[in-house]
Amino acid sequence: MKRLMSLALGLLVACSLGACDSSDDDGGGGGGGSAAGTWNGTGNYVFMGVPIRQFNLNITQAGNAISGTYSITRDGRGTMSGALSGSVTGGSISLLMPGHGSATGTFGGNSMTLDWTENGFNGEDFDGPQNAAVGLSR
Repeated sequence: MKRLMSLALGLLVACSLGACDSSDDDGGGGGGGSAAGTWNGTGNYVFMGVPIRQFNLNITQAGNAISGTYSITRDGRGTMSGALSGSVTGGSISLLMPGHGSATGTFGGNSMTLDWTENGFNGEDFDGPQNAAVGLSR
């Protein structure tokens, strides 16, 4: 009986220290987790509030490295798409989208916010900020 009580006490202590935590880390609360998955959202450019109709990411993750594809549609331009690469650290994400810019932001659970800076503009004369606030979910 004494041995059974010791075992039960040991289990109680282990669980109180988190060894029996059955919750999955889904990235909630800024704790990170995986950024892998299909993300869809919209946004607006800082300058003049031009809408971004679709902002889609398909991300795979290996450790802190991410890769995948992107597709972005906004008024006045065709769809911008291509391969992406980047990294995650905790709940922060950094993306490179060759030919169409880069983005940094945060993610947790099923939501992500990005500050995307478009580059290129096809040689147009553009004096305003080229960044947009984007909200996504998966």
